[in-house]
Amino acid sequence: MDFCTEELNDEIARKYIGGSGLAAKMLWDETTADTDPLSSENRLIFMTGPLTGTPTPSSSRFTACAISPLTNIWGEAHCGGTWGDELKHAGLDGVVIQGKASRPACLWIDDEHIRISEASHLWGRDTFETTNLLKKETEGTASVVTIGPAGERLVRIASIMTEGTVARAAARCGLGAVMGSKKLKAVVVRGRKRPLLYDEPALIRDVQNLLPRLKKHLADDGSGFHDLSHLRRLANRARKDKGNYPVRNWSQGTFSTFIEKEQERISSLTKMSRICRGCMSGCSHCYVTDKGKPFFFEAVCPLGSNCLVDDFDALIDALEICNRLGIDCISAGGVVAFAMECFEKGLVSLEDTGRIDLRWGSAEALIKVIRKIGEREGFGELLGEGVRRAAERIGGGAQEFAIHVKGNEFPAHNPRAHFAAAIEYATSNRGAHHKEGSSDWLEKKVRSPELGCHELLDRFETNRKGEMCAKMQDFLGTLNSLVSCIFLFSEHSIQPSDFVRWLNYVTGMGFDLKEYLTAGERIFNLKRIFNMRRGIRGKDDTLPSRILTQRVDGPAGNPPRLKEMLCEYYAYRGWDDEGIPTRDTLKKLELLELAERGGLRLVT
Repeated sequence: MDFCTEELNDEIARKYIGGSGLAAKMLWDETTADTDPLSSENRLIFMTGPLTGTPTPSSSRFTACAISPLTNIWGEAHCGGTWGDELKHAGLDGVVIQGKASRPACLWIDDEHIRISEASHLWGRDTFETTNLLKKETEGTASVVTIGPAGERLVRIASIMTEGTVARAAARCGLGAVMGSKKLKAVVVRGRKRPLLYDEPALIRDVQNLLPRLKKHLADDGSGFHDLSHLRRLANRARKDKGNYPVRNWSQGTFSTFIEKEQERISSLTKMSRICRGCMSGCSHCYVTDKGKPFFFEAVCPLGSNCLVDDFDALIDALEICNRLGIDCISAGGVVAFAMECFEKGLVSLEDTGRIDLRWGSAEALIKVIRKIGEREGFGELLGEGVRRAAERIGGGAQEFAIHVKGNEFPAHNPRAHFAAAIEYATSNRGAHHKEGSSDWLEKKVRSPELGCHELLDRFETNRKGEMCAKMQDFLGTLNSLVSCIFLFSEHSIQPSDFVRWLNYVTGMGFDLKEYLTAGERIFNLKRIFNMRRGIRGKDDTLPSRILTQRVDGPAGNPPRLKEMLCEYYAYRGWDDEGIPTRDTLKKLELLELAERGGLRLVT
């Protein structure tokens, strides 16, 4: 393995900003329609953005991007903690990994000093052990991103982990397997430099002027995460039970004992002081059990209610196993629920599962199977391929139970409960994902006049959902390129124009709101044509038949009317009826020449 550094082109930076936007341009240029996700030709790109490492709040995040081994299309995962901040303070905007090492390796970045070292002694160790050892071998204040045994064994739902036992994850799309395919165990970073800012005093004044507004917002609606008000909100969500969670592989609408036990477990949690560097919010990882283990909604629902498991101590243990082995807990919950239904229907037997009794609600089976997935052993080898591949191999109608979009398992949010989530899952460039646009927040609590949303949208209506989903996806495209946290918008009502000011104070580029949001539209469309080059078309912008046709019990039982929203979405985006951006759309976004060089069939 060798390394070199390159300067960032100003024109490219203006068009794609940074983060996942810049990574998308790199992957388009440096891969092809036929690049195997687990080959040496794939790129694994870690990126920060212009706001990373600056005084702007909640901007210590980074993004990891590659062709996904789970979906075979665009792959993207975001993560908080300290690693992105350290990388920026080391004087780097990103790290691009290509090729493949002959033996396990570790990358150590200490300001301008970069070293590649042999890491065979770390291969096979879990992410907690690896982080502790690397801090001892390098520096105790350094930040580590690493894979666990799942990534090493090329499990297609493997994650990239950071922050040790705090366990933050760049989880989705199986990018841990890409890292494992390159024999890269970890990247350790320590930075001591101050990023150069165009107008730092103005940026600091602007952020300080927003602080009273942020604090008032926290006090007014109790949505802040720094204190226990977030726990009260979680408990309130449990009491109200709006049906916004998966039950029995998405075949039921309610699971009353789960809700009751969740409320009871929430009341026992305590605050944990460690949050992302520079955070104004904090999220559910700020709360831990009496044993110091994190509680995380995105884990306990896919692993819990979706598998009819209501033993919360077991669920928290299952999450820890996922974090140690480096497994996406969302996909893990999806594949185990799928396996339980296949077991119930007689499509897999005790002999197939290695004598694991995969009956609904078995916490013991859940934990055993997760371990098998991480070890890529027995039945776990099959499930580690994801529900789409597993269903194809099992056959016999198993595809009916494989709940995914474009190969990516559903997150913990029910598209029957919020129709905006339905259109977002269907059109997301990385498959089913709740943070591709977070448009369901416009149905829950957030208004954004700058995006054309003056009043909350009815969660069961379809009108304007296609348009607002597209607008939110464009906005999130810029946010994930800055790289900043969605909670600034969803919890504190920081609006697009606020981010534009911060970007200008940092870079001096002089963006206006229109150019900024157009950059987001360009980024989203670039990822779309990236996927088209790899075979994606409008037929793939759909949801499983179970979601579209099956009514379930509870407060969110009716299937979402996807077709109505999708027609509006395509029209607003300037795509044809097959979901292909028109030549005029791509020309407007300065993507036409790039698309034609990629050999794409376009319409006028």
